[in-house]
Amino acid sequence: MALAAALTACTGDPEPKDGVLEVTPSSSLLDEPVRIRVTGLSPGQRVELTARMTGPDGRSWSSEATFTADGEGVVDLDRDAPESGDYAGVDGMGLIAAMAPASSTPASSADPSAAPPGDLPRYAEMPTDYPITVAVNGGSEATIRRVAVAPGVTVQDLTVAEHGVAGVLVTPSEPAGPGVLLIGGSEGGLGVGNVAMALMLAAHGYPTLAVATFNAPGLPTALRDVPIEYFASAAARLPGPVRVVGVSRGSEAALLLAARYPNLVAGTVLGAPAARINLGFPNGGYAWTFGNVPQLDIPFSAITGPVLAIAGTDDRVWPSATNANALKEQLGDRLTTLVLEGAGHDVLGVPYLGADPEAVHPVTGDPFHLGGSRQVNEQARRESWSALLSFLAAS
Repeated sequence: MALAAALTACTGDPEPKDGVLEVTPSSSLLDEPVRIRVTGLSPGQRVELTARMTGPDGRSWSSEATFTADGEGVVDLDRDAPESGDYAGVDGMGLIAAMAPASSTPASSADPSAAPPGDLPRYAEMPTDYPITVAVNGGSEATIRRVAVAPGVTVQDLTVAEHGVAGVLVTPSEPAGPGVLLIGGSEGGLGVGNVAMALMLAAHGYPTLAVATFNAPGLPTALRDVPIEYFASAAARLPGPVRVVGVSRGSEAALLLAARYPNLVAGTVLGAPAARINLGFPNGGYAWTFGNVPQLDIPFSAITGPVLAIAGTDDRVWPSATNANALKEQLGDRLTTLVLEGAGHDVLGVPYLGADPEAVHPVTGDPFHLGGSRQVNEQARRESWSALLSFLAAS
């Protein structure tokens, strides 16, 4: 991933100056903010900041925003709101988070920050970091590193044929917390968004396994008759007891795993949660089994650990905010809810990677809207990501 920012003076600005672009720190994790400032401008000078990058889906992404320098000739994105552009309000990372594909075709994924896996990608071969080049008026440049694989972190691709589990295991050299099992939604496979979560959790000290549920080599092509024992086998590869993070349809599996294996699961996080078991996807049938028996209900009383449910009020896939309230009735004090106003279905993920509400489903090929807006969903991800890290630290 490469990111470049260019700064150009708008026609008619008072005594236009090139300015000096400052981007700090020079190296940061994907989930950490950077600070963007421009100094050395004329007071009141209008400038346009543009950002561009090559996304994980291979497309070019870009954004732009126009600012006016203060009396000292400074533009500071941590302090200043753009007058116009692709985002509104004061947001130091707004220019980066607002980047969208140049093509009008939405990304093919249930998670718009993820690239669809036609086959399981070789994430162990991915770059450890991505250079970001920032330029002023096409002149002076600064390069920063956005770190995907933190120092000491190892990435291992797992396959059903060799390991009995399809997924990506990300392990810090010195674990500082419990193992985390990530279960995705109706996309089934392993998209960049889920793996980015695993990479960043490992960077924070949590050994993490992002597991494919279906739609991957060695697994069913549909969400149908998926054994909960499969997830228990995956969790056994992590230091336990584990914490389970289930997103969308994965929330059903996470709750069932916590109920069927209470000694294995010490905490559960649900993103855009379900409150009951739904039919298989996309062609119906039973979604989950345990002991070869279809699972029709969630035995909530068997869940002993704490649960965090995160939902948005503008979820257009299903009513996850209502579902969170229904879960509260079942789990009582074991459940903490975080309901984010105006956010859509894509409410939990690594911040600053973009959260486009429009997508094409990788299984059905149908376009659909996840709810919310790019900016609202991005803000929700920042809050939910912080809540997830706090939950893991406390549990």
